[in-house]
Amino acid sequence: MTIRSRSWLPLLLAMAALASAADTGVAALEAAQSALAAGDYSRAIQQAESAAAAFHAAHDPARESLATNVAGSAYLYRGEYDLALERYRHAMTLDRQQHDVEGEITRLCNIGSVYFFRGRYMEALAQYEQALRRARESGTRNQLVFTNLARLYEQLGDDRKALDYYQQALALGRSAQLLSSIGTLYRHMGDPDKALQSYRAANADIHVLQNIGVTQAVDLHDLDAALASFSEALHLAANKPEIVKAHLYRGEALFRMKSWTAAADDFREAFAGGTAEQWTALYGLGRVQRQQGHMAEAAQTFSQAIDMIEGLRSAPTTSDFLPAQRDVYDAAIALELKGTPDPQHLFTRIERTRSRLLPEVQAKLAPGSLLVEYWIGEGQLAILWTNNKQAGVVTREWTGDKTTLVQGVPLDASVKQLLIVPDGPRTSIPFETLGNPLLIERFPISYLPSAALLLRDQDWSTPLLPWRPQLAAFGAKAGELKAIGQSLPGRVTINDRKSQLLDVEGVPLLHFAASAVADSKDPNRSHIMFSSVDYLFRGEIQDLPLSRTDLVTLSACDTGPGTALSSAFLAAGARSTVTTLWRVPDGPAADFMGRFYSHLAKGESKSAALRNAKLSFLHSGTTLANPRYWAAFVLYGNGQAPIRPVLSWLWLVVPASVAAAAIVLKNRR
Repeated sequence: MTIRSRSWLPLLLAMAALASAADTGVAALEAAQSALAAGDYSRAIQQAESAAAAFHAAHDPARESLATNVAGSAYLYRGEYDLALERYRHAMTLDRQQHDVEGEITRLCNIGSVYFFRGRYMEALAQYEQALRRARESGTRNQLVFTNLARLYEQLGDDRKALDYYQQALALGRSAQLLSSIGTLYRHMGDPDKALQSYRAANADIHVLQNIGVTQAVDLHDLDAALASFSEALHLAANKPEIVKAHLYRGEALFRMKSWTAAADDFREAFAGGTAEQWTALYGLGRVQRQQGHMAEAAQTFSQAIDMIEGLRSAPTTSDFLPAQRDVYDAAIALELKGTPDPQHLFTRIERTRSRLLPEVQAKLAPGSLLVEYWIGEGQLAILWTNNKQAGVVTREWTGDKTTLVQGVPLDASVKQLLIVPDGPRTSIPFETLGNPLLIERFPISYLPSAALLLRDQDWSTPLLPWRPQLAAFGAKAGELKAIGQSLPGRVTINDRKSQLLDVEGVPLLHFAASAVADSKDPNRSHIMFSSVDYLFRGEIQDLPLSRTDLVTLSACDTGPGTALSSAFLAAGARSTVTTLWRVPDGPAADFMGRFYSHLAKGESKSAALRNAKLSFLHSGTTLANPRYWAAFVLYGNGQAPIRPVLSWLWLVVPASVAAAAIVLKNRR
């Protein structure tokens, strides 16, 4: 070998190393993509990160970006949103370094999707719109941008704008998934004929056929046609999950056609598939057994289905044709009510979990507190009442007469306050207006989404130091916020931007005078509006650090009962909320809030303070006595205790002054 040929050797070795790294990266990337498609997200992350490292070593930023994007998607599907954002952003940095506009647009869409999955819709919209601007600036025709915008507006309930974006996406190329999405949107818009037309324009895969069958069954009430579509879907099913789902759809159609034996055969086939859908199959079998008069077998099958539901860790899929998990509990409760129900067992069923045993809840009830939990289904009403010592069950036929909701409940002189766990549509009934005399004239009343909320163990009695904020108020209603500030002894901060919620950790009281919308059809659309472009959605509320927040008040809920927003604040850790069942005019609302906080400042429990504010309106002898001005305000959560006291400056100044005086006297000596 000559000297010149030897000088090339390091370069050749380096080139071989780069080629080897690239080959390693390609193999790992293919493995990551396969694992992602199969739902094996841990392996997808491992292989994608390995591929990204190999491509980085090979100085191949284009494929490093692809591998990093796969890792981001795996993190997203696994629910690790912060890691997904980090990987997507790194991939976008690589795209921009190469001036890869297509890659940058895709990464912007993926970042938007992370925010979408977290319910942070305004941040998702900002990313999607940035992707759209980049596409228009570069002349890029990117279908993904329009599709994501369409899905976002569909989620927000703006169906017309969603359809417009879907049509723009369709103009860039037809796909079965896109046509199927358009069909589903037409269904939600109440146009099943156009929905079928769009579904049929897509390729006849199993998912499209199932959508066609659901439209035929639910919207067009053509069960024979639906059964044919579901049967064709079963013929095309290529793997176990698809086969199980196809049998479930067929079984449900046959059940509704009263073909009990054939329905049972499909449900058994679905159960044999051994997937997470086994509870659905058992529920179907239990309903068949009930229709055939085998009540004991049906009860056992429903119980088995419930055991499976409670063993699941993943969130259930939703469908407007197949049953929901609530349906299984309802069926089991309805059968139990045909006999003599045991209060503790019925409580477990109504609460829908094994861990919230009745004795645990009773131990959390203060003397004089009565917990009343409701279940309504299949024309039956069950009322389970309990205090800290005993429990009982009241059952009767449910006719829709709300005056019967408190009949049979032991509301004697020993009861000092009511805690109500309503069911379904009964969440919009102000129980305070029931009875003669009205219940509000007899007891403080608070509501719970679940009795399990009483099991939260937190100490709220430690006094708040005087320099710490007692209340953070949000909104532009100066009169209401001023009245609240004058009522409380502690510091009150006034805020007007959503971003300032980052500073509320540890503040015991939050007050929102901003407009709020509770969406009863889709709770995830519920939001608080700070401005026309600054919304706080339900998913974002659940991420707030509220574990040390005692009370959240929403004084301006615009549409529908505010239970969706209340449950979000409670899920974020807040102990209780006050919200409205309907819109109350600004003047009376501000007056009511001033009185409510004044009673809180006197050391009354939250439920007692709310009751006294209501009574002051009821007995005012003015138009404010009308329930429309006071019955809308309801307390959700644990209202048995007062808010945290605020330590007076005197407790700090006086001892400090005494100590200073003592030092002065000592020095004089």
